[in-house]
Amino acid sequence: MQGWMFAHIDTWSRKGGEGAVRLNGQRAWTVEEIIAEVERETSACHHVENPTSKDELFIIPGSCKNFDELKLAHEEACQVKIECDYTNPKNTNKSRRMKKLRVDTHTLYTAVISLPINSEDAIDSPLLISECVEAFEHTLLVEKKRLQEAGGELAIAVIHTDEEKIHMHILGLDRQHGSVNRLHPGKAAVDEIRRSNKWKNGCSTDLNRAYKSAMVHWQDNLYEQVFKKFGLLRAGPRRARLSRQEYKQKKEDQEKQAKSIKEAVLAEEEIRKSEKLKTAIEQDRKALNAQRAEQVPGIWTMC
Repeated sequence: MQGWMFAHIDTWSRKGGEGAVRLNGQRAWTVEEIIAEVERETSACHHVENPTSKDELFIIPGSCKNFDELKLAHEEACQVKIECDYTNPKNTNKSRRMKKLRVDTHTLYTAVISLPINSEDAIDSPLLISECVEAFEHTLLVEKKRLQEAGGELAIAVIHTDEEKIHMHILGLDRQHGSVNRLHPGKAAVDEIRRSNKWKNGCSTDLNRAYKSAMVHWQDNLYEQVFKKFGLLRAGPRRARLSRQEYKQKKEDQEKQAKSIKEAVLAEEEIRKSEKLKTAIEQDRKALNAQRAEQVPGIWTMC
C-alpha cells in the first residue's frame, strides 16, 4: 500500500448550522443528516453516483449493532442533564441547577479514515480489500481504546466503497455526559485550558496552539500505531516538500520497510508457535512416561 494517511475527526449537534458554513468550508450538518449520509439514505447521498444500498453496507458493530440502535443510543445521550450555575433574578443568590442539553450541544463524534486505494481496485482484488479491512480494524482498536479512556464509546463503523477512495466512518457517543467534546482531542485540550486559572478570557493564541498540538499528536499516534505498519507516509509530497521523484522513492521505501516489519512479525509468530508445540510435545511425553511408570511398577523411564 503506497501513499499517505488521511484521518479527520469532527463533532455535530442536533441543531446544526442552519445553512452556515464553517471555517473549513464545510456546512455544519445536523446529527440526523450525518447519520443519514453514513447510512446511505437516498435523500442524503446525492454526491455519490451509485450509492451502496443500505442492505449491502459493510457495518462493523461497536456498542451499537445497527443504525436503529445508534439512533436510540444518541437519543439517550441527548437526555443527559448537566449541572450549571444559576443566579436568582430576584435576589441575585447563586446556586447550582440541573438543566437539559442545548440543541446546539455537539452530541455525535465522527472520524473519517481514508486509504489511498481506489474503491474499484479494492473490490476487484480480494488480497487488496483484505489489507484495507485489516488497516481499518487496527484503526478501530486504537480509536475504541482512546474513546473509552475519554469516557465515551465507539458506537458503530461503516466502510464505504461507493466513492473514489475506500474509506471508513467511525461514529462515537458519550452517554454519560451527552456532549462529545471530551472525545475530540482538540476540543478537549481547549476546554482544559479554559477551565484553568492561567487562561485569560479573550486570548485565543493559547487555545489555537493547544488545539493544533492535540490534533497533531492524535494523527502522529494513529500513524505510528496503524498506518506506518501498512506502508503509508505521514504526509503528502506538498507538506513534506518533496519533488515527485523523491516522493515516489519515499513511498516505495516505506512500503518495503512495512513489508519487512510484517514479515519479521510473522516469522516471530511462527517461532513462538514452534516453541509452544515443542513444549506441548515434551509435556505429553513426560505425562505418558509417568503414566507408564504407574501402570508397570519397577520399570524406569528416561525423562
